[in-house]
Amino acid sequence: MLVAATLLSGCGAGGPVGERHGPVPDDVAGHLVATLRQARLDYAERVVEIEVANSSDTDLVLLGGELESESFGVSTETTTRPFRTETLAVGGRRGFYVRLGEATCPSGRTGRTGSAAELRATVTVAVGSRSDHGEPTTVEVPVSDSGGHLARNLAQDCAGAAVASGVTLAQGPALRTERRDGETVAVLTLTAEPVAGGPDVRITRIDGSTLIDPVGGGAWRGRALAGQDEGVLELALVPTRCDHHAVSEDKRGTYLPVHADVDGIPQHVVHVPMPDAAKRDLFEYIADYCAWP
Repeated sequence: MLVAATLLSGCGAGGPVGERHGPVPDDVAGHLVATLRQARLDYAERVVEIEVANSSDTDLVLLGGELESESFGVSTETTTRPFRTETLAVGGRRGFYVRLGEATCPSGRTGRTGSAAELRATVTVAVGSRSDHGEPTTVEVPVSDSGGHLARNLAQDCAGAAVASGVTLAQGPALRTERRDGETVAVLTLTAEPVAGGPDVRITRIDGSTLIDPVGGGAWRGRALAGQDEGVLELALVPTRCDHHAVSEDKRGTYLPVHADVDGIPQHVVHVPMPDAAKRDLFEYIADYCAWP
């Protein structure tokens, strides 16, 4: 069960408290419901949106909120999208963004994680308008998560923790290029440094991404992963596509999707980021490979 904690005690980033407005009545608060959403561009930052719907007969403003669960610590306001005073009119919907707290992973390395059946969040709302509203009131509202976003984030976080307990994975700071069978390919490195006293971690597969494909297609597996025994994998790649917007709008294509077993138990995919210098090398390689002007 997801139980949210109170977060805001004063007025949010909005207008002054209006003297003619009181706190939010219970019968109004009871007509608020929320939906948890997460866009793909927010996966890496572990940011989720809490969208609140107002089915009462009273106009409100939405000032912010907080999310907490048995599986995650207290959520926090994001610096890139801070809380704003949003009109939450009768029949309307408005949302706010929070970064998930630290995951609370189950003991052992089973590769399985649970999820809460009942979700709750606290939201801070007030009666009135953005420029003239009453005292901020923190209320608890039910939350639906039909997309399973919390369960996915929990699985990813716990897999990352399990893998990191046995090996430190990092992409190298640069890419090199070489000619193979009449084609220029790029080669990136992935270091896999064992953690002293940690579990046995074996990389079983590394997928391509929206930007890069393993040479020959499919995924890196088998002989392509033999280098992990020495702690360094060299992965030859070509661009997945050559359209400009694939690079200009990309948010996840430089992350390596790594599948691994921890003490023989398969884990959820772990995404290993690429350093900025290597990103520059990659983008230059794609531009040359695709013959961009």
